[in-house]
Amino acid sequence: MTFSDIAPTRQHVVASHSAMGGQVAWIFSGPVGTRRRTALSASTAIGIPEVVATDGTYVKVARHEKLTYGTMVFVRVTLVMEAAFNLAKAATIAVRYSAVRRQSQPKPGEPEPQILDYPTQQHKLFICIATAHALQLTGLWLWRTFEAVLADMRKGNTDSLPELHALSSCLKAVSTSDSAALIEQCRFACGGHGYMMSSNLPLLYSFVTATRTYEGDYTVLLLQTARFLVKAWEQAESGKVLTPTVAYLASTAAKEKAVWSDSADGMIRSFQAVAAGKIAACSENIKRLTKTGMSLEDAWQLSTVRLVAASEAHCRAMICQAYWHEVTRLTASCSANVKLVMEQLASLYLVYWALEFTGDLLRILHSTLGAYDGRVYERLMAEALKSPLNEHLFSRILHSTLGAYDGRVYERLMAEALKSPLNETSVQSSFHKYIKPLAKGKL
Repeated sequence: MTFSDIAPTRQHVVASHSAMGGQVAWIFSGPVGTRRRTALSASTAIGIPEVVATDGTYVKVARHEKLTYGTMVFVRVTLVMEAAFNLAKAATIAVRYSAVRRQSQPKPGEPEPQILDYPTQQHKLFICIATAHALQLTGLWLWRTFEAVLADMRKGNTDSLPELHALSSCLKAVSTSDSAALIEQCRFACGGHGYMMSSNLPLLYSFVTATRTYEGDYTVLLLQTARFLVKAWEQAESGKVLTPTVAYLASTAAKEKAVWSDSADGMIRSFQAVAAGKIAACSENIKRLTKTGMSLEDAWQLSTVRLVAASEAHCRAMICQAYWHEVTRLTASCSANVKLVMEQLASLYLVYWALEFTGDLLRILHSTLGAYDGRVYERLMAEALKSPLNEHLFSRILHSTLGAYDGRVYERLMAEALKSPLNETSVQSSFHKYIKPLAKGKL
């Protein structure tokens, strides 16, 4: 017997980073035997014995119930890394193409500049580079967290699993959503050529948009995180000790006033204050509704829109914190030039999202971001083409005519055009059969 989807879909592979030990999890439909091997590969990765019989029957093993739950978390952790890798490929393609493509003549008598010289193009693409780095480093941090929790689980301690589940849920949702949106932005940045299949951008986009849904839809996952956050807020109000990722709630619960600062740590604290304010507002709204006689379930449902926003704000704060701390840690022993570029990218990421959350920052604390002049792009411009993304993503990985490392874009575009059946001959037979006689009036 063979089970399959109700309609054809793309088959997806979730390939892990080398830090994950080369584990690979396939998500697809097929015979029971194949599904069994697939399910067991993910389970074995976290130390669960075989629980799927040869006929496809799932055998529940009571003592491994929480470990089985951890398998789902394992897949979500790998998806964060996969989102980062695909965005890195798209960003590399778009940046390389932008260094080759020349357009317009802003100043009379001067040659056409590279489109990468335009601030609007830099605004589109540099955040893609920064986000790829942010998601990759956050994914590695999440993986280390997962390994630590897994080690505790194997000893019978599952206390940290709820926090890991909440963290992996929101990071999977936000990373795949951001990657899909920014890959599309890379496609826009390449103009009409970005829509060509040979650019590989449409394929990257179609792949990543699917990851936003499978293994947990964006909204569903953020609501799962929201349940953890509301409980954490109640613990903060009670003065209880909080787990590391939500420790910042204690400051807001203690009525400490958040103060804006232009430093990286100051911006991170501001993001945390925004998240805490939204979580607190959701909790208060649920309490207010239940006091009117409404059931807790109905009160929760009426608060879900705000809960999703609160979970996203929490996740943004976590990514910013993990990204900045990982950059600081990893560049401690690097050269001054590498350290400078990585810190500039991280700063760009923080400023970008501070500008995106200007309304929340102004509402919760007094921000001075309105004076930001965007000159960070000028500081990054000289290093854009020397980004670590460029050095290691070879053409055989990118599969793109636009993203060739040697810059020979138009030669590759011509080669692709010649593959079309319409270009098998220099003059189509239809010309001799129809157009030429018509032109001579002999049709």
